[in-house]
Amino acid sequence: MKKMRFVAIGATMILAGSLAFAQYSMTNTATKGVFKTDVDNYMDVNTWGGVQPEKIFAFTNFYSSSLNLGAAKSFGNFYLGAYFSGNIPRIQTYQNKTDDYTVDVSTSGYSSTTVPTGLSTLATGVTFPTLTYDIKSLNFSLLFGFGNIGIKAGLYYYPNNLSAKVNYTDASTDDIAYNWTSDEIEPFLRFGYTTELAGKSFMVNASASFWFNQQKTEITQGSTTTIYNGSNSYNVLSFTAGATYEFYKTESIAHSAAFNATYQALLYPKEISIVNGSAVTTQDYSGGYVYFAPSYKFTFTPVEAVSLGLTAIVPFNISFRSTSSKYSSFNMGATVNMALQYTIKPDFLFFNLGGRLSLGNLIQILSDNDSRNNQNQFFTGSSIDLSTGLTFNFTKNISLDTSFDFMDSSQMASLDDIWKTKIGLQLSIKY
Repeated sequence: MKKMRFVAIGATMILAGSLAFAQYSMTNTATKGVFKTDVDNYMDVNTWGGVQPEKIFAFTNFYSSSLNLGAAKSFGNFYLGAYFSGNIPRIQTYQNKTDDYTVDVSTSGYSSTTVPTGLSTLATGVTFPTLTYDIKSLNFSLLFGFGNIGIKAGLYYYPNNLSAKVNYTDASTDDIAYNWTSDEIEPFLRFGYTTELAGKSFMVNASASFWFNQQKTEITQGSTTTIYNGSNSYNVLSFTAGATYEFYKTESIAHSAAFNATYQALLYPKEISIVNGSAVTTQDYSGGYVYFAPSYKFTFTPVEAVSLGLTAIVPFNISFRSTSSKYSSFNMGATVNMALQYTIKPDFLFFNLGGRLSLGNLIQILSDNDSRNNQNQFFTGSSIDLSTGLTFNFTKNISLDTSFDFMDSSQMASLDDIWKTKIGLQLSIKY
């Protein structure tokens, strides 16, 4: 289990990093990234120059519990873009239906080291009498553009807190107070340069980020305070570089290739448990990932009202960990995205359709944790994802972009999940 957990961390962090600093149009979502709009380009360090607002460009998404909006403006030869997303801060308090919202429990059979994870049942079937959950998030970035250069800087911040208290019937036993915190902070800096190579568009970019992630549980009982650093507490230092070359383009056909590489160093805390300020349990973990993502894109417009597109990506990564037992892994996958864009009414109504075929991942693990030098091989299953959407250009300045993920073979969604995560509405203006 530890091996699989470590392998999954790298892919998760790479994905989280790419999502945390980006915003997507509903056209992008509906066509699986094949076709894009100004919403995708205005904060891109390479393609911001194509937005060209005369006065201002702005957009917002419609979500019930979060904000997602951005704007851009040109000041002569200087371009400034801004993006913000975040949950509306709220506190959820769950309470048992008992007098004074407290629960008195017996000391028998109850473990004081039980870590609260939401409104859950403890070892003896006792639920938390009062549980408060703070939910906040913040994602903010700025892009500065001039000439062929784009520079983007930002911050992702996601703090959360859980607190609870259990009272004992036996007065000689001290009550237990829990406090669980999870802080994620990630500043980043990204640079892009766009030029021509043999008369064709050539774009390069590079970025650096540091993801600080600390999860800890503080348990106080009487004069003893124990702090547990969570198993998912670690920091990630990332460096990324990439290039895109549009090597063939006519009025109806375009071919391009891209290559991105990422290095991540995983930094684990040394102290696992601390009692009254003294470390009791320690660990010695270190690890890293090297991630590569070659990709290809093809678009074709056979007639004026129809555009077809395809992208293919074959990402692979190599991971390694150094501790009491060392191991490395190789992970390779393949994904194909296909899309159709049809003009129902010129300059007013457009139909988008996209499909994603994930062929699964091959994972090979080499371990020296015993004399057999274990070799483990896994293959994750394939999946199909289909989506659609409509774009309404009410005027040349105002657009409503929609998307709907109507099929995902990898998971089943409830009606509530469909409304919150599968349907997208986005309004944009450009003057």
